[in-house]
Amino acid sequence: MRKQLRKSEIRDLNTQIEVSCGITDFFSKKDAVETDGEKVMAGGVCLFLSVGGRPVPTLRNARAAAALPRLVVDRGAVRFMASGADVMRPGIVRIDDAVREGGTVLVVDEQHGKGLCIARSLYDADAMRSLEKGKAAASLHHVGDAYW
Repeated sequence: MRKQLRKSEIRDLNTQIEVSCGITDFFSKKDAVETDGEKVMAGGVCLFLSVGGRPVPTLRNARAAAALPRLVVDRGAVRFMASGADVMRPGIVRIDDAVREGGTVLVVDEQHGKGLCIARSLYDADAMRSLEKGKAAASLHHVGDAYW
């Protein structure tokens, strides 16, 4: 069941978005923001997911997703990312210095720079660079899933 957020709830949500994505005042007090506990929507579009009690931007939310640190993957990883697979270290070609353990990252393809998935980083940038193999980030939302 959807619920329209009050001004105070929008203010609290903006605070959470600032902490998780670094964007201040994402929603205005006049925006018609709705939630069903799992998704945060405005204008009928799902803009954030609630993961572990914190807002995570969806790929349709270009403004918030662009503010996230990036992991760039090679062409061979694209089909796996689009299917919801976790990000494995051999497929990563570039890691932003801003990547933090437990933080949210945007995974993009090397050729076009298009968003493939939103993931939770399992390592800091330096630790991830030192890995040779294994899982580097856990996928939270990907192209073509139920929230797309």
